[in-house]
This record gives sequence, structure tokens and C-alpha cells, in this order.
Amino acid sequence: MVFILTSIHMKRLLTLVVAGLTLGGLAHAANISMKKKDGSLEFTFTVASEQIEKAGQDTIRFPLTLEMSEPLQAKDISYQTILAQVRLNCKDGAGEVTSFELFKGLGSGRSLVGRSTAAQKFVNAQHAYLGKEMAFPICQQAALTDLVAPPGAALRAPIVVGGPQPSTLELRVLQSRLYETNAKNLVKAIKELCENGAGNFIPMGGNKVNCIGSKSPLFADFVQGVGSFTVDMDNDDPKSLGVRIRITDGLSRPTYDPRIYSALYKEISETMGILDIPIQRAKAE
Repeated sequence: MVFILTSIHMKRLLTLVVAGLTLGGLAHAANISMKKKDGSLEFTFTVASEQIEKAGQDTIRFPLTLEMSEPLQAKDISYQTILAQVRLNCKDGAGEVTSFELFKGLGSGRSLVGRSTAAQKFVNAQHAYLGKEMAFPICQQAALTDLVAPPGAALRAPIVVGGPQPSTLELRVLQSRLYETNAKNLVKAIKELCENGAGNFIPMGGNKVNCIGSKSPLFADFVQGVGSFTVDMDNDDPKSLGVRIRITDGLSRPTYDPRIYSALYKEISETMGILDIPIQRAKAE
């Protein structure tokens, strides 16, 4: 017999899921996945890219799977997996969870124990089953396949400053990239990017440069919109250049948010490409 959740049960469920959650990380490949923790409980949110469909102007629909490391209890049932059907507008973050099902167990061996068909509307992509951290990459994926335009600003969660410091290995992976270029070209691009943001570019010697006080749009979420970064280069390999960047806000607080590292490296790569394009200079009068 299928158990239909009442509004009280749904509220209790949402409270359990949303309380005390912290960002765990994004997975890549065919699935868009994120882990969050609440004490000893770990929640895994997953959307299969191929299941994202167009549902209207700037709107997509998709099934979202939520798995918990331990079963939860709701009235007289126990569940460990939730399968929610979601509609999301990638422009303004409006949407709804059109229905969800509760399952006992995980994976292919799970069994249905409860269901709700009462729609739950949300705004700004804020919902216990979704959140901006998941909504933004889902809409990015949908934009890549031309289902919708690129996600709007309402879906972008603010860049996180401070917080728990990752392990040394995790920091190295987060902050490091490999370029098929030389130090001269990279430094030229960093100088351009830094000074375009009204930053102070400082060569430190020994394959190290600083950009202090940049007001680039990249740092819009920082105190007074100001950020700084240090770039270390390792050119031991003649065919490639190892780069490591450390980013801080206007109060010298570090950020460990992977989105801003990816965005900064992307800006550097694009700047290098732009500087290779010859321009026609107008004659000075």
C-alpha cells in the first residue's frame, strides 16, 4: 500500500533534509552530483544529465535522486532514498517539486514506501531537494545542450569566503592547473587581467607574481568587491607550465570555493587568447 504524505510529514521531511547542511563537492561526467552533511548523516543529490528535458521558456524538468547514508523515519515508514520530480526556470530560479517518492534502501534494491503528489513551489532555486549549488550546474548543463539560455544571476550562489580549510592535497588539486604555454605569456595575461580590474600587479621574482586589490567582477561577492591572488609557476617541464593560484578577499581571508578558481583560470586562458589577436591601433592625435 502506498503511503501518501500529509503536509505535516512533508514539512518534517524538509526540515530533516535542510537542517545544518554544508557543501560537500561536485562530481563530473554524466551525473551532476553533490554531497552534503548533517552531523553523522551524509546526503547525496544526483541528477543524470541525459534526463534533463525542456519544459518551456527557460524552464527544464528532471528527476532528482536524494540518497542518505542512514535511513530516516517519517511516522510509520522508514526511507533512505527520495526520487523527486522537479521543474526549474533557469532564468529566475522559480520552480516546483511536482511530486516525490520515498524508498526503503538504496540503488536497484530499493522499494517504494511512500509518495506525495502535492506540488511544492519555490523561488530563487531554494528548496531542500535542490538549492543554488545544484540548480546552477544543472542549468549550465541544460544550456550546453541548447535546452535553455545560460543560467541567470538568481541561481548563482555567492562565492564562499573562509570556512574549513581543505587538506593539503585537496588544496593542491583545487588551486593547480597545467598550461601548454610559457611563463612569459602567462605573466603577460595575468598582468593584463589584474590591471584591467584596477589591481596592483607585482612581480615577486622566482616565477611568482601577485595581483593585489583587483575589482574584477570575479570578486563581486568579496568585501567591497575586492580580491587578490598569488600565482606560482613551475616550468620544470619544457612542454608545459604548472600553475598554482591562491585567492584571498579584501580582508586577506582565503577562499576555498572551487567556482572562483575555475572562473579565474578561465579568465586567464581567455586573456591569453585575446592578447594573441592583433589589433589595428588608431593614430594618436
